[in-house]
Amino acid sequence: MRNIFSCLLIFLLLVIYLSLPVIAEDKNAIFTIEDPAADDCGPCYYNYPTDEVFHPYEGLFDIRKMTIIDNNDKYLFKLYFTKVTDPWESKYGFSMPLIELYIDNEKGGCKELFKDGANIKLDPNHPWNRLIKVSGWWVRVFTPRDKNDDMINLTTNAEKFSRNIENCLVEVNENIIIMELEKKLIGDLADSYIYILVGSFDPFGYDHFRGIKETKSLWNFSAEQNINLEYAPRVIDIILPFSRKQQEVLGSFEDEYCQIYPVKVIDKTENIILIRKSIFYIIMVAIFSAIIIINKDEIFKYNG
Repeated sequence: MRNIFSCLLIFLLLVIYLSLPVIAEDKNAIFTIEDPAADDCGPCYYNYPTDEVFHPYEGLFDIRKMTIIDNNDKYLFKLYFTKVTDPWESKYGFSMPLIELYIDNEKGGCKELFKDGANIKLDPNHPWNRLIKVSGWWVRVFTPRDKNDDMINLTTNAEKFSRNIENCLVEVNENIIIMELEKKLIGDLADSYIYILVGSFDPFGYDHFRGIKETKSLWNFSAEQNINLEYAPRVIDIILPFSRKQQEVLGSFEDEYCQIYPVKVIDKTENIILIRKSIFYIIMVAIFSAIIIINKDEIFKYNG
């Protein structure tokens, strides 16, 4: 009877293991990374601006997940937010977030920001080769060579701008900002590193980032703490490697900018294989333990 029970237990555990999902959430998705909810507060103590356009004063800059999908000669980026609103009737259907993706996917690159609007510094081990900059009105792609172009005046919100990517697919679907870019614009993303930054779009702010003030303000974030505003990050939310905490990373400024870190683009199928292997070993240990427990009397009798 016990042997029959042991066989049934093994069969049940194997069925559970084989029923685990192995298909990616999106067809041809090469990468997905998630971010904790309700952390669109910079170093975790910023207050929202108080004007009614920022209602409900939470969630408007809260990126929850990013997925990258391989679409033949294009990449599709899906950026999941807690809430997407469009009080200023933008071109693409979202007014609040300013999104920056610094990509390290070639040898060499630039260790400094394209412009200093974000008030952070990058990991020197991962210089960038492409910058994707997105607002509700335009999508722009820059290279380090563009950094010294004096003709680029980023204090102007020009919908007609030579660096705008025309005919770019950008749309909003249930709080997901979807953007499709040709691969030739940004290069191969396999095994790349990406910095994922979300600020508050300000058409009049330097580099289009909304500023931080000491006291509550209609149009700026506020930090009612004794901090050095000159170096306070204007990044409201960020996706970091799992080993990094947003509060610690964005709060690590005093007399210099805080250093942020990129995430590595690892093929999602590789992650699934690793997860399945780990679960397999756990199940095997569970089966072995269960068999010993079920048959312990016979084992002890035999040993005796």
